[in-house]
Amino acid sequence: MIPDDVVERVREEADIVQIIGEHVTLKRMGTDYRGPCPFHQGTHPNFSVSPKKHMYYCFVCKEGGDVFTFLTKRLGLDWPGAVRLVASKSGIEIREVESQRSGPDPREPLWEVTATAAEYFRRMLWDDEGGQPARDYLASRGIDRPTADRFGIGYAPPAIGFMRSHLQTLGFDDARQIAAGVLTQPEEGREPRPRFRGRLIFPIFDSVGHTVGFGGRLIGPGDVKPTPTGRLVLDAASGRMPAYVDTGLNIVHVDDVAAGHLLAHQHGRIGERYILGGEDVTLQQILAQIAGVAGRAAPRVRLPYAAVLPIAYVAEALSRLSGRSGRVTLEGVRMARKRMFFSSARAQRELGYRSRPPLEAFADAIAWFREQGYLR
Repeated sequence: MIPDDVVERVREEADIVQIIGEHVTLKRMGTDYRGPCPFHQGTHPNFSVSPKKHMYYCFVCKEGGDVFTFLTKRLGLDWPGAVRLVASKSGIEIREVESQRSGPDPREPLWEVTATAAEYFRRMLWDDEGGQPARDYLASRGIDRPTADRFGIGYAPPAIGFMRSHLQTLGFDDARQIAAGVLTQPEEGREPRPRFRGRLIFPIFDSVGHTVGFGGRLIGPGDVKPTPTGRLVLDAASGRMPAYVDTGLNIVHVDDVAAGHLLAHQHGRIGERYILGGEDVTLQQILAQIAGVAGRAAPRVRLPYAAVLPIAYVAEALSRLSGRSGRVTLEGVRMARKRMFFSSARAQRELGYRSRPPLEAFADAIAWFREQGYLR
């Protein structure tokens, strides 16, 4: 096993231009180097190598990554082999360490729960009548059973007690199910509830195949409501947002996030975390761009946090009385105190991840809302 700090040192000290230049004819253009792409057999200088960012990218076939990614794809090396080769070319000695564990892994009892829950979800998807909406959804997306089985896709029914009872009959008590994350304990004294209900389930596996978690996609009536971000786009595009607060968000197109997941699967390092974000934008800029796409005037009144907080308290109280969700929530206002800006530099450097401008994301979102009848 090669320690992470050694990998980072090799990446930072490697001459990516020299190493890639052994396989591609590169010419300097400004601060970067350009040449024909070796991955789609290009003849024009659409392949860029950046010594400052320690990464390469093709503007035609979209291949990108760091020096290790290049060697794994170009020479067919595995990732550790690529690190060793770059280290030898950079004059860096690699001392690998043994990864040893004494005794059983303490997570094994939880893996037993998640593996059993994953099998339960798969049976609910294919063998239960209640799984028909999820099967219909998969069919509408062109996903057949062999493909779904390959990824272990399942379905969590809306009923509260089925999975809990099933796992209990197999010897998994509530405490163990809660520790594994498949049950939640809302409040002391209340019955535990399944974490996932009425959702298409995507198991998450570690490098050796343990089911370590789940992701879910809501199926059915609850899926018709826009997300909080979608509601913001709708309100701004409909002219129903007369004022705003001084905050900021990281805006990314959902298609870019999906592509980023595939890149992480192909090029990501085990145990590493990658942020698949877009561009940091203030709320004022967001509303201006949405208004421009929708053909409306952007709101100009900026409200201070102290003025919005009492409004949120009143809106929350009215929401509890009426049973209807309000447009202003305490959670949203509190989150607005901090600009939610993030950096995707590591994903760009190591995965070749790219994101399109926020304006394109807003344009596609508004077009979809119009197609679905949310906007006129």
